[in-house]
Amino acid sequence: AIMTEMIVFPTRVRTRALAPLPPTLLLAVGTTAASAETVPVPANPKNLPAGLEVLQPYVGQSTCDPVAKPGVKAFANLLLDTYTDTTSLGIVRDCGSGGQSEHKEGRAFDWGVSVNNAHQVTEVNALLGWLLRTDSSGNKASAARRFGLMYLVGNKHMWRSYDGAKGWQPYPGAGAHPGPVH
Repeated sequence: AIMTEMIVFPTRVRTRALAPLPPTLLLAVGTTAASAETVPVPANPKNLPAGLEVLQPYVGQSTCDPVAKPGVKAFANLLLDTYTDTTSLGIVRDCGSGGQSEHKEGRAFDWGVSVNNAHQVTEVNALLGWLLRTDSSGNKASAARRFGLMYLVGNKHMWRSYDGAKGWQPYPGAGAHPGPVH
């Protein structure tokens, strides 16, 4: 089975540089104990400004422009370069397919990893830990903020930057994205 991590950006996309999944989500992907395996996280970009961006608001798809945005492509490449055993399941989607989707504006990235591959599950958990961690200055979701991430979806749950204090919440969308992370 393939699981995907969908990383969605608001209209204003940045190309910069994320707390582990709650235990219930870790158990859902088949891990029952912390892995002894250590996997890398993406390198932090150089020369970041001192200030940190605010958590992104929700900016839903409003137009049809199925061209991958530069920041989304750069982030996808960062993940694929870091986790070389994973794949891209795409950024853009045809405007005539399905309902509203940030893919139709080139602002969503589906990262292909297998729920049946323990190493890839460890990679997903490492990435999420990096994206959503609190930095040394106390900024929650510091890397997600630097990248301008709008939300993450997976395992029938969703983390929303615009409602980040609630953490991972049940995902109300169609199909419920049953993989551990989409």
